[in-house]
Amino acid sequence: DPILAESENFKRRQSAFEHWEFHVPGKVWLRSCTSDANEVATSVEVTQDADHFIFAFDCEEPRMKEVVASRNKPDSDVWADSCVELFLNPSGDRKNYYHFVVNPNGTLADYRCRKNEKSDIRWNSGATVAVSRGTDSWKAKITVPKKCLGNYRKDGFPVNFARSRILAGKQPLEKAYQWSIMPFDVKHGFHAIECFGRMIPAPVKADSDLVKDGAFNVDKETAYKAGRWMIWQGAGQNAGQKTELDTNCFIIGGKSLYLVNVSSKRLAASQYLPDLKPGKKYRLS
Repeated sequence: DPILAESENFKRRQSAFEHWEFHVPGKVWLRSCTSDANEVATSVEVTQDADHFIFAFDCEEPRMKEVVASRNKPDSDVWADSCVELFLNPSGDRKNYYHFVVNPNGTLADYRCRKNEKSDIRWNSGATVAVSRGTDSWKAKITVPKKCLGNYRKDGFPVNFARSRILAGKQPLEKAYQWSIMPFDVKHGFHAIECFGRMIPAPVKADSDLVKDGAFNVDKETAYKAGRWMIWQGAGQNAGQKTELDTNCFIIGGKSLYLVNVSSKRLAASQYLPDLKPGKKYRLS
């Protein structure tokens, strides 16, 4: 019975995981590995040109003066510093992959990896790095030559993005952030390649989603409108009801819709879907 129960859990996770993907150009947000809430914001914007994939990390950091970044030698143990990490499995076999690590000094370590085997630090990707520091954030742009990835899958391949937040003094509530939606693998950490999502090196088709602004990555224009969403508060504006866009807790898009209601009142966020057609089935995700 325990084996059958775990089998059902696995099937449910895989079903939810099938559509964990993004298109290039695109942007993703990292989430805390152990908590529903994020202490800081981390995003990755991905673009490409004819010869490169470009990954631009943007790391919010209110404690910039305490950031640990002591490694300056390429291919050293950069992962021990505050850093961002990039994982690419261009063949799509979920066995062989490439690993890039960059700290706020702009030091790069790149590895050729195979699942359950020791990483090859001798591999050289030819990637270049540009890093900048601000008062409350740091950014890292990793430009990866497509030729170092071999004959990568043009219909999409597994990737993951991660961040380690290593600080001097009082430790942050959460040190580890990643893009993968799967439960954090304590044994393999960010290297759990079976948990990577997919990057599709082609633009998303226009209007592929019937629900617009479904990730809530919008701003409230008025008390009653946020992007395509219409907000209705039955108790009015000053009775304790709230409809907010929350950047600390989300699944995709870096934001979620946060609703606070009061007893016996109604609260709603809605939009019209004129493209729905009778007699068809639609998938809600």
